Amino acid sequence: AMVASRVTMIIAAHVAVLACAAGAQSTCQMVGAPWVPQGKSGLAFGLYPATTTGAESFNMSFRIRHGATGGVGEYLPGNQVNFTVMQGNRSLQDCIGTFSPSCNNITWTVNGTASNKCFGYNWCRAWTTGCDSPAPPYGQGFAFLSSQGSNMVLQQAPAKSAVYGIVVGNPTSVKVTVTDMATQSSYEIDAEFNTTHQPWGPQFIGGESGYAEKGPFVGGPHMTWKAYLKPTAAGGNYTISAACMGCTEDGSFSNINISNVTFGDVWHCSGQSNMWLPVGNAFAHNDTIQNISNGKYHSIHIMAGNSGNCPGTGTECPWMSAVQAAVTPAPQGRGPPAVPPLFNFGAACWYFAQKLSDELEAAGKLVPIGLTDTAIGGQRIEEYMVNDSSLTACSDRSGETSPEWNGRLFGSQTLGFVDMTVKGWVWYQGENN
Repeated sequence: AMVASRVTMIIAAHVAVLACAAGAQSTCQMVGAPWVPQGKSGLAFGLYPATTTGAESFNMSFRIRHGATGGVGEYLPGNQVNFTVMQGNRSLQDCIGTFSPSCNNITWTVNGTASNKCFGYNWCRAWTTGCDSPAPPYGQGFAFLSSQGSNMVLQQAPAKSAVYGIVVGNPTSVKVTVTDMATQSSYEIDAEFNTTHQPWGPQFIGGESGYAEKGPFVGGPHMTWKAYLKPTAAGGNYTISAACMGCTEDGSFSNINISNVTFGDVWHCSGQSNMWLPVGNAFAHNDTIQNISNGKYHSIHIMAGNSGNCPGTGTECPWMSAVQAAVTPAPQGRGPPAVPPLFNFGAACWYFAQKLSDELEAAGKLVPIGLTDTAIGGQRIEEYMVNDSSLTACSDRSGETSPEWNGRLFGSQTLGFVDMTVKGWVWYQGENN
């Protein structure tokens, strides 16, 4: 669910039909699936679909700023490929790519040196293990819910954590595989259908119009899948993949995974403006970045972004480690100067975790901390509640001048987390009534 970029590009996401270029000099082929450039942060930022044009060549379709509209590639001996980025009839860049033994990764060089001029040093074949592939649009494909993603923290043992998401088509099974990347050991679990707390998305809550256009349930209602994982000790680096049988006729969007997942303590933050206030508005924000640069707080992971937009549909609030969130992205032309993603995250939530991290470290405990934040200023408590008889039974409903908004924030910002196992909640300032 991560689509982020330090290189400004707009990619048309298509799924190419599996095909092999006959007679090509390379055993590996680019045709067969989209390719995902991996950024320095480990986040994917687009899809390049490759289609065959001849026995030893292929085309790739993409569009980047300044007008490049495609590229032409030729296979070389030794599992390599020569790819030329074109702008009209003019060549912009020649890149030499070397396939990994599995044919699922490519390392790009220019004049023998690894180069980001190929729009990323490394590409991986989308939806393969260890590839941070973007989720398909909800309602069009099998996906993890947007509250989950690569770089996230799941609740440690003795609790059981869950992974869950949306499923389409006529699925017969969803199998979830958890792989310990250090030992390469793994186990498999059969997911259950429609056992999430809200199987059919926010339209089911009260039935008000507008729910389907908000938050992680765009295009709903949807079927869901959910799998409980084995209780896992704190730490580690895991890849969690899921495969759906029967989701789509052609198999596209049927294999998904999230990577760089660790276990620790997960805290859900919310409230109104005092919890929303971003780290960038805190007096100590530069000290925080310096501390992270000096090696502190690397165990903290956040859903980076403005809390008023989280979890969104998958791109607004990507999970990041503190190291990733402390990096200032490259400037993107005109507009305000770029700031680290951490500066948009709620300050009270972050400094709570920073203090907790200090105390755990002093006690000799290394526990990853995961933070989610959905605070919005000036909201009524009814907006965060399920809009059913439990709400209307409340004796004190003072200030309820907009009942049509009751339950809206529960649908767009809370519901996506209710199936997540957490250590606790940090709710600051209550609500305005």
